[in-house]
Amino acid sequence: MSNQFGDTRIDDDLTLLSETLEEVLRSSGDPADQKYVELKARAEKALDDVKKTG
Repeated sequence: MSNQFGDTRIDDDLTLLSETLEEVLRSSGDPADQKYVELKARAEKALDDVKKTG
């Protein structure tokens, strides 16, 4: 029996949690929180670029 459904559900839950955390950080107005969100976005873009060219 495959655990693929469970893995997908966990991935979806983690994505939702991450998005919620980012919204909280964006709305906090704290410059450090905003910098974190910017750095995370840049890191995700770099990872996507590597996946596309790799």
